[in-house]
Amino acid sequence: MMISRRNFLAVAGAAAAAAALTACGGSSSSTASSAAASTSAAASTSEGGEKIVKVALTCDTGTIDDESFNQACWTAVSGYMGDDCQYYIPEADASDEDRETMIRQAVNDGADVIVCVGYLYGASLAWAADQYPDVKFYSQASPFIEFFSSKSRLGNNRKMYAHLRKDAVDVYGYERGRLLLANSFECRSTPDRVYYLLYIWKQLGFEQERDELHLTGDLNDKELLLPELRKFIRQVFIMNPATNLDLQAITLCE
Repeated sequence: MMISRRNFLAVAGAAAAAAALTACGGSSSSTASSAAASTSAAASTSEGGEKIVKVALTCDTGTIDDESFNQACWTAVSGYMGDDCQYYIPEADASDEDRETMIRQAVNDGADVIVCVGYLYGASLAWAADQYPDVKFYSQASPFIEFFSSKSRLGNNRKMYAHLRKDAVDVYGYERGRLLLANSFECRSTPDRVYYLLYIWKQLGFEQERDELHLTGDLNDKELLLPELRKFIRQVFIMNPATNLDLQAITLCE
């Protein structure tokens, strides 16, 4: 089945946006599987634009059924591509070479678009782009930036979005759609999370009473985290989980 690249990228953006609202999973052994999802969304291919034959989704860590980041991306991509996609999961403690091996396998399996999920793909993506110039590679950061940019245009106040992971926090700051900052910081404890979020808030010059902080991801410590943040930031919100997202609505907003 041939799918419009433009349509797929909108869905890929929705996938990453959905994933941004959940936590990252643990590690697992290597596996690959064809999707058995419905192809109803893929049935209405638009006219024009390049066509996608097969999509591969490669993860840096975790499992495909983690009820979190990897699963949210795979659900959206497989729901759109139907049988024309495949996922790849690394061994525990995978190296850059292991991630390159997964990309190589995906290309050998016929993928002409590869979505790399996870923040450990920097070096591997640089290698892959040079090694396979005819294959399109997409990381999760760009869809996040676009999705949060769209959200930040609502209202007149500035907004900071923080995706919390087990050992890091990814922060995006906006002023009515204009990206002010996108960065990741290593932190493993609630005090570290509070420190980095308040430090970035101050560096951006955001206002305590008026501007907004939106949290997503691993919020197991929210009972401790939220009271501490709200001592200094009045508008702190938790974004809805990925299962409540309307992926079609996000696609139409792209």
